[in-house]
Amino acid sequence: MNQADKKGINLNQEQLDILSNMTYNLGEGGIMNFKNMWSALEKGDIKTASTEMKDSKWYNQVGNRSRELVSRMQNSDISKEIDNVQIAKTNAKKKEIQTQQESSKTISKAMKDINENVAKPTPIMINNNNEENLASIDPPEDVESMSILWLNKSWGLG
Repeated sequence: MNQADKKGINLNQEQLDILSNMTYNLGEGGIMNFKNMWSALEKGDIKTASTEMKDSKWYNQVGNRSRELVSRMQNSDISKEIDNVQIAKTNAKKKEIQTQQESSKTISKAMKDINENVAKPTPIMINNNNEENLASIDPPEDVESMSILWLNKSWGLG
């Protein structure tokens, strides 16, 4: 709502929708004539703002729509609480995701440290004379490959 933004009034979505509906009916100049309503909104006094909406020609001329909007404004503090609950839930979910991401990073770092710090066996190669020689190749860099190499050597498969 442009007028609420211009006045620096903090309103929830329900309240903005109500004022937009009123502006559609009254025009921007017309809604600005609700000075007491705006003053109450600036103070966060929804009850008085609703009363000021009722105490107008608009309320009597528009009929059911004005009554509905006043009722919605009276209940809009509940909407503000619902908005706050939704924000709190969203923030909690973001925190949960952040914690999971941090845990995942910690686990990845631990696995990397394990891979880097596990004693790597020296691979042995058998030459054509059936003599064992130290291999001139580097051992594999990850635990899984080392385990496969070790098993193959232990069982005489590699």
